[in-house]
Amino acid sequence: MPIHHFSVGDIKLIVVADAVKDLLEDGIKNILTTISEEQLVVFRNETYPHVFSYNTVYLQHGNEHILIDAGTGEAGKPVEGHLMDGLAQAGIHAAHIDKIIITHFHRDHYGGLVTPDNAAVFPKATILVPRAEWAYWVESGQAPAERVELIKAAFAPYQGRITFYDDGDVLVEGITARAMPGHSAGHCGLWLESQGEKVLHLADILHTTVQLAFPELSPRFDYDPLAAGQLRRRLLEEVADEQLLTLIFHLPFPGLGYIQRADNGFTWQPIA
Repeated sequence: MPIHHFSVGDIKLIVVADAVKDLLEDGIKNILTTISEEQLVVFRNETYPHVFSYNTVYLQHGNEHILIDAGTGEAGKPVEGHLMDGLAQAGIHAAHIDKIIITHFHRDHYGGLVTPDNAAVFPKATILVPRAEWAYWVESGQAPAERVELIKAAFAPYQGRITFYDDGDVLVEGITARAMPGHSAGHCGLWLESQGEKVLHLADILHTTVQLAFPELSPRFDYDPLAAGQLRRRLLEEVADEQLLTLIFHLPFPGLGYIQRADNGFTWQPIA
């Protein structure tokens, strides 16, 4: 699986593909279950690669070694679960990781915390999770029981090493949480900033490039499709108007680029 090096000021980053899957028409219909024929035509005519990537991120800032999300884990192989393989290419191993920032509790973001038999992968890492995600999935009693058990099993080996964060919290120097609910109850993105350079990590605010043309088009994964669509448009307007470099978890690897306005929607300008 590919890896991509870049930097934000003095923060050194590596995007690692935990997975890269072909995204054919049947796949897009499975993800965007309400997609119309008009929207499918736009998808067919896109020049972007028709792939579905899992763009996990490693960063080093000062003496700290940090992951943003943990991928799917070994249980997802051979299609998914390649985060640790990619990190090994760069000489980085599980014991090096000090902190793992989880953006939300979907398995492709937290599954890699544990082995297939639910042992901790990262022997010394502190796990940072959105307080609102924990409140919904673990404490509310409203989430599907099967999903709750998977989440509890993944976090159980890290008991005593889990900390919670809220909107606006500085998680480590140069990384600030930004609440982006809708995809999940406590879904968060992240501001990365150093020496005047910025990247806004939008995490799962969108899943496919066709959603740029139709921001209100939500995938079946969205917890609140209406809220997710409204927030998606507002965030795309913001990053387009401010010409912000963005990182998006599921767009074609490495998921780095700029958003530009186009008609009533947007387009994607990848930088790599």
